[in-house]
Amino acid sequence: MKKKSTCLTNNILIFRLCFELIAFISLLIISISLYAQKDNSNGKNNDDQKLIDQYVQSKGSRIIVFDSSNIKQFWTSNSVLSQNGLIRIQLYDSFKSIPLSIQLSNVSADLDCSIEVISSNEDLSFSILSSDSKKISSSISESSFIQHHVFSSSFHLADAQKFKFNIVFSSTYSQVLSINKIILSFSQNKNFLSTPGELSILDNISVSGTADVAVTNKSKSSITLKGTIIRALSQNKILTTDNTLKAHATIKNIGIKPSTVYLAYDLYTKSGQRISNQSFPYKNNKKILSIVSSNEDSNVLLVDSLSEWEKNCFIVYNAKEDFSDFPDLSFVNVKIVDVIQKDNGQAEIILDKPLKTAFPQGTKIRIHSPDGATYLYTRVYNLKPNEEITLSSTIKKDDSFFQYSPKALSNGVYYVTPLIQSISDTSDNMIQIKDFSISY
Repeated sequence: MKKKSTCLTNNILIFRLCFELIAFISLLIISISLYAQKDNSNGKNNDDQKLIDQYVQSKGSRIIVFDSSNIKQFWTSNSVLSQNGLIRIQLYDSFKSIPLSIQLSNVSADLDCSIEVISSNEDLSFSILSSDSKKISSSISESSFIQHHVFSSSFHLADAQKFKFNIVFSSTYSQVLSINKIILSFSQNKNFLSTPGELSILDNISVSGTADVAVTNKSKSSITLKGTIIRALSQNKILTTDNTLKAHATIKNIGIKPSTVYLAYDLYTKSGQRISNQSFPYKNNKKILSIVSSNEDSNVLLVDSLSEWEKNCFIVYNAKEDFSDFPDLSFVNVKIVDVIQKDNGQAEIILDKPLKTAFPQGTKIRIHSPDGATYLYTRVYNLKPNEEITLSSTIKKDDSFFQYSPKALSNGVYYVTPLIQSISDTSDNMIQIKDFSISY
């Protein structure tokens, strides 16, 4: 009986050992399988990252890339997180993000900007808004690779004032977007022309002016326009660096009243800001004044000395003694009404309305010209009814020139838009432009 019991015990022990061995082997197999899956997952993630990196590299060197490593340097909102190698963006009402701002530097208005977003969210979209919340462009779905999707939008930098714009992300059903990369790339805007070349503006013309402006006839060789104030502008911009512009236009008055016609240019800085008469110092006087005292909600500025002025002159602030701020477009939103000289040599500048914010003592200002010519006129002619005239002009960029004058394109002018303007005192004003061309 004892022998039987011993055999039974040995069998049970052997069975337990076999069971534990089988369990151990099973666990080992499962562990190896899980490890292999994890390793495959890591390999897949690495392959995906390589594909994304290759995609970014294919965009060339003239790019800006936002990802989880740098996004919080630019978007500090709590709705944007850097998490697990991804940019996470929280969406709110109507599945939209807050406007996320981008300020570009070292760019120019003659460039186009393309924004590409790489994301695993297939329902992502975004819009580009100007700094005053006007929509500039919307995204489209470009392509997909692995589980990632590419969404893009392109726009003219000239449409983003001072190169500042906002991105608003949205989704169909996702509350949080996961973004791998945001890529900004730049290319030349094809509407900007550089020397040498010749442009027939009738081939690519736009019309503006008063509300009554209308195109009454257009062909390959001429355009007929009617309206009190008429502007026929080139849709192309011409870069001015080391450039001589030669304009030529044939215009006929086919109306019943005289019409003053102008051959002109609209001037712009490198950042796309318009340059007009008020961008220049009054009577070319570059004198700098220093603010002695200024108060919020007061229309009086006390300055250290007197400068030449006339009614409706403008003031620019943070003016530079060496004129390195030219063309200075930092206008105070007020005009000069009067200037009263004090016995001690100081002067009180009386403004047409109170300042919203006081200027610190010592702020440097300069007196600029009042509102005047909106465009730089190179030729002006009073055209009688049924009279035809051919106007021509030549103008060259001169970086040593600091005046608003047809003698030269001044320092700070980066590009121009050629135009013809016609002004009459009647809506019956009608002109026919038979030729409008420019060589550059």
